[in-house]
Amino acid sequence: MLSISPTTYLVPAMKVSPLTLSHQLLMLAEQADQAGLDRSARSLLKLAHTVCGDRPRRGLALDLD
Repeated sequence: MLSISPTTYLVPAMKVSPLTLSHQLLMLAEQADQAGLDRSARSLLKLAHTVCGDRPRRGLALDLD
């Protein structure tokens, strides 16, 4: 008999680009909107915007003082 503990992972973790993830979320939001699922579409849109929110860019050091 197979038992799965909470520490067992069935799918290996993969790194996904935030841009790719937000694109997929936007596509799902569009499909949800077309299906008349307005609340789900808004939630997916909000999530897509938080994935690619304003983040500090690597290698940029701007002194705005």
